[in-house]
Amino acid sequence: MTDFFKNNPKFLRHCLLYEYLQKNTVEEAFIVFCMMIENDIVKKEEFQCYYYNQFEEGIFDKNDDNKPITDILQRDKYALRACILYDSLKYKMAEFGHSTRFLWPKSNSTFYEIKSNPSFAMYKNFLKVIGEDVMEYREFDFWFYRFLNGEYDLKCERDEDKKIYELMDMPIDVMENIVEYLNIVDRIKLSKTSRSLQTFVEDQKLFQKTLFLGLSCYTSGVSLGDIVNSTYTQSYRSVEGCTPEQALLCFKSIIKNPKLHLDSLEIELDVGQNWLESFPSLEKVINVLEGALKFTHYLNVKEIFLAEYSWDQLSKILPSLKPGYLTTIRIVSYNPNEDSMKKVFETEQWKRAKCFEFISGHEFIWPLHHLYHFNEFSVFLETFSLENIRQMKEMLFKSTNFKKCTVMVRRIINMSTIEQELGVYIREYLDARIYHYPIPNSTEYFEITIDYEAIEIERKK
Repeated sequence: MTDFFKNNPKFLRHCLLYEYLQKNTVEEAFIVFCMMIENDIVKKEEFQCYYYNQFEEGIFDKNDDNKPITDILQRDKYALRACILYDSLKYKMAEFGHSTRFLWPKSNSTFYEIKSNPSFAMYKNFLKVIGEDVMEYREFDFWFYRFLNGEYDLKCERDEDKKIYELMDMPIDVMENIVEYLNIVDRIKLSKTSRSLQTFVEDQKLFQKTLFLGLSCYTSGVSLGDIVNSTYTQSYRSVEGCTPEQALLCFKSIIKNPKLHLDSLEIELDVGQNWLESFPSLEKVINVLEGALKFTHYLNVKEIFLAEYSWDQLSKILPSLKPGYLTTIRIVSYNPNEDSMKKVFETEQWKRAKCFEFISGHEFIWPLHHLYHFNEFSVFLETFSLENIRQMKEMLFKSTNFKKCTVMVRRIINMSTIEQELGVYIREYLDARIYHYPIPNSTEYFEITIDYEAIEIERKK
C-alpha cells in the first residue's frame, strides 16, 4: 500500500482532502494516516501544509488549475474511488481492534454497527462528507469490497453488461428460509435496504415469543423475548429508561406488522389513581394505548397478560386481538370495573378463549357463569355459595371442553353446604376433602378438592 501511494501522489492528496473534509483535526488525521500508511510517505510538516495552507485556502494542487476544492472529489470518479480505498483501509484497521472513535472521531457509529454492515455504514459517511448524489450504494459496495480483497487498481472499469446477482435473485424458498431465522431487529434493517426486500420481508410471518410494554411513573420500556424456534434463540436488547411516549412509539412500530405472531403480549401499567393524579401526562399516554392498538388487521396473540390498576384497559385491548387465535387471558388488577367487564364478556375474543387467570388478591365480582366456556380458569372470590355449586353441576360439569379450575375464597367454605350437593367425600388429604362427580355416559369424572380456602376441580379418567 505504501508503494501504491508513492506511485500515485494525486490519489494520496485525494485521501488527505477527504480526511480534511471530515473536519478531523490535523493531529487526529495524521495519527490515523500513519496507522494505515507508513509515515515516511508524508511527513507531519508536509501533512500540516496540505491541511493549513492549501486546503484552508481552497487549493488542491498548486500545479493544477484553480478548481473549487469542493468539486475536486465530486467530479472525479477516480478521486471518489481513492476515498473509498481510504475508507476500506480504515475499516481494516478497525478490524485489528482499533477504536472507531479514534478512526472516525466525528462518527456516531459504533464498531458493532460498522462491523455488522461495513459497506453501508461507510457509504452513509461517504455521502455525508462528499455529497448525497455522488454515487449509488451498489457502486460503492463494489469498490469497497474490491479494495478489502486487496485489488487496488482504481482505473479498472466494470463490465456494465455483466449480470450482478443480488439477494432477491435467490430462489424464493431460500429467501424465506433466510428471513425465517432473522430476528425482528434484523428484519427491520433488511427491509430498509430496498423496496423489493421491504415488500418481501413484510410478507413473511414473524414468530416472536414475548412482547412486553411497561409504562410507569419512574421508568417505561419495551422488550422482546426469544424467537420461538428450536434451533435459534436470541435475547433482544430492552429499551429501558425511556419516556412513556417513546415506549409507546416503539411498541406501535413493532405491532403494526400484520405478519407478527406473538406467544405472549404483556402490558404492565404500574399506575394507581394517586399516581395518575400526580402525573397527568402519563394518563394521556395510557389513553393513547387504545389508538396504538387499532390497525386494519387483528394482532396474532396467543396469550394476553395485563397488569393494571383497573380492568378498563382490557376492554380496550381485547378487541384488537384475533378471535380464536387468542387462547389465554391473564389479569392482575386492583380495581374491578363492572361496566368495562360487561363489554369484555360480549367480545368474540373472550368467548373463544380457552383459559382465564385472575391473579390478584381482589375478588372476581361477576357471576361465575361468565367463565364456564373456558377449558381452564382461576379466580378469587369473596365466598363460595350453594348457588355456585348448583350452577357448576348444571352448566360447567356438562361442558365437553372443561378440564380444570381453581377458585380461591376469602371466607371459609361451609363443608356441610358442599355435601348437600356433592354427597359424602371420598377421602381426606391434610385439611382437604376430595369428592368425585361422575360424568354421565363416560368413564371420566371430576375430582373436586375442597379445603377452607379453595376449591380445585379437575377432569380425570
